[in-house]
Amino acid sequence: MKSLQEQYKLLLDDKKYFNSYREKFIQYLTEELPSPLQEDKYVGSLIDKIFNVSFNFENEKTVLDEIYISLYKALEKNINIKPALSRAYLKFLKDYIDYVIDTDKNITYIKAFITVIEEYIHTIDKAHLDYIEKLKKEIDEVKNQKKLEEIKTVFTLLRNYKKHKQKFDVITYYKELSIICKGSIKDVSVHTISLDISSCLKKPFIKDKYVYMKIGHPSKVLRGKIREINPFEGILILDEFQLTDLPQERRKCIRVRLNKKPKTIIKHKESFIEGIIDDLSINGIGVYIEDKKDLSVGDNIELKIPLSKNNLILRGKIIHISPKGPLYKFGVQFENLSQRDEGILGEYITDKQFEILKEIRE
Repeated sequence: MKSLQEQYKLLLDDKKYFNSYREKFIQYLTEELPSPLQEDKYVGSLIDKIFNVSFNFENEKTVLDEIYISLYKALEKNINIKPALSRAYLKFLKDYIDYVIDTDKNITYIKAFITVIEEYIHTIDKAHLDYIEKLKKEIDEVKNQKKLEEIKTVFTLLRNYKKHKQKFDVITYYKELSIICKGSIKDVSVHTISLDISSCLKKPFIKDKYVYMKIGHPSKVLRGKIREINPFEGILILDEFQLTDLPQERRKCIRVRLNKKPKTIIKHKESFIEGIIDDLSINGIGVYIEDKKDLSVGDNIELKIPLSKNNLILRGKIIHISPKGPLYKFGVQFENLSQRDEGILGEYITDKQFEILKEIRE
């Protein structure tokens, strides 16, 4: 492809035509703007500048930089003329094509102008995307600062808990089962806390997993990652703190992860796929498969689920699919569950909960 500068050299043959087009271009662009911007003096001077820059056919880099800077500065003033400017360029292109045809000029002029307009629209898009990215970063900085302030307040509260030897609920999850016990603060440093869980069962607490602490926030819990465990004294060293919701509270039903992973047969359209059940609730199921084939989120499927005393055939919809190493895990939400099937599932899940609790106490 020829450089933009080469296209400019060709289009300079029609310099007179481009100069005469000024009023029509400004009219096109103004008509495309929202009403409040049509009488704005800043916008008026911006439009005039953009025409001069775009159709003087000067140095390629200077032109693109000027368009970029002009559009970016306008966005900083909360003025977005991108849609209007893009449409005005395209209307100009249509009129120029008609002009070339009417004057029996070579088609290379049309190709040159198309290339120029494409570069201008690309530059407009870049200015817009860069500005949006800047806004996202600013929003993220504000959010992160707010989180830091929240954590700072929480640490102050934790020091108060330590001072008064006050206990609070500590929550973790073992095979998807919620385990709740009482804990207290042994020490608070700049980035870590020492959590005393000596009165809790120790098995559910695993290095690099999360624990959740209810420490006074009205709607959130404090989540921390376990970095070190002293099983003899029952002390956890936590870091990577975040105020968040409890995972299970985001779910409608209690979910359990199964020790023995039973196989399941999935019927999708006319195909049958073998999978392994990972977790189960009255609301849905998590299944591992080797090849997702043509399975997609939103697909309706049937599953054969072997339980202790019954084999259930249940219908559901795939709500997510994610790669897990060499396998794929997909989550299915049950649909049109009968009262009988719901009762069988509920009884099975309750039995599994007791098995998990027994395992923790061993």
